[in-house]
Amino acid sequence: RREHALEIQSVYGFKTFTNDHIPSTVSSLEYLAWQTDKGIVLAEALIQHLRSHSILLPSINVIERICAEAITKATRRIYYTLTEPLTQANLKSLDSLLELKPESSITLLSWLRQPTGTAKARHILEHIDRLQILRSFGLPDGLEKSIHQNRLLKIAREGRQMTPQDLGKFEQKRRYATLAAV
Repeated sequence: RREHALEIQSVYGFKTFTNDHIPSTVSSLEYLAWQTDKGIVLAEALIQHLRSHSILLPSINVIERICAEAITKATRRIYYTLTEPLTQANLKSLDSLLELKPESSITLLSWLRQPTGTAKARHILEHIDRLQILRSFGLPDGLEKSIHQNRLLKIAREGRQMTPQDLGKFEQKRRYATLAAV
């Protein structure tokens, strides 16, 4: 059976997948991983790439590992892209979101995430206060356009679901990127 498989490979020009193919396959997925972190989408693109280059498919574990590596690389690049233009003042402002609000038992982030309530004068004034605080952060214009919209929305959604204490435990790049997205 092995000899027959080798003969078919040589007749049709198929190549066996080796560890030497891993870097090129990961880099072939990077652009797509910048747009989405859906494993099935990346796996389909990887399989299509391998087939177009007449490379025999590796095991599902290898495909999964390649997709995971591409997602990890793209995610790190996204965190870097979101945090690189931030100044020290921006970082300090984002850190202040995780601190308790003066004369309150909730963090500034929790207060900003609270619903505005019905259209009453007091609620409108609170909403204006929230907007003024957000504007005072002075985040760079167009920051939300520096990465793909799908990934930005996913990071923001994850950040909204976490408590400020959980966000505080993230490593710096991830914490600042998540807070900027939120």
